[in-house]
Amino acid sequence: MQTTDLHRMLAYLDWANAAMLTGARTLDDDVLRADVGSSFGSIHGTLQHMLWAERLWFERWARGADPDDYAAPDDLGSLQEAWQVLAEERRTWFEALDERAAEEEVPFQHFRDGEQRAVLSDLVQHVITHASFHRGQVVGMMRQAGVTPPATGMRTFMAARG
Repeated sequence: MQTTDLHRMLAYLDWANAAMLTGARTLDDDVLRADVGSSFGSIHGTLQHMLWAERLWFERWARGADPDDYAAPDDLGSLQEAWQVLAEERRTWFEALDERAAEEEVPFQHFRDGEQRAVLSDLVQHVITHASFHRGQVVGMMRQAGVTPPATGMRTFMAARG
């Protein structure tokens, strides 16, 4: 895999996240925060977790360590803004990488497992998969609430890009 492949993968991630957040903004707060027994309780809790995890992994890639005392914002507008900031930071960081970076090992500290190393493209794939899993949970929670969720699949992304 080349670094340009990671740019496309992260463009999909940012697009899918933005679509999910746009859909979430149409929900009443009681639907958004209703604890339906999912992994993180509610749509809102799941979105907070997703942002937290993406911030965590970006900090590991870019700085080799977890962020200090990071917590995702509590209100949806601030959550969306924080995600936009992260997407821009991530885009800027990836644009500065050379073509070999995708296959290079990245050392990082894991809060539970200590010092680790992994290939950057594998870590990016992990983040994409993690986000897709949780977006699927959000889709399910939206459907349970009687709401039509946004389409966030890769095929839809590719069609939107032309």
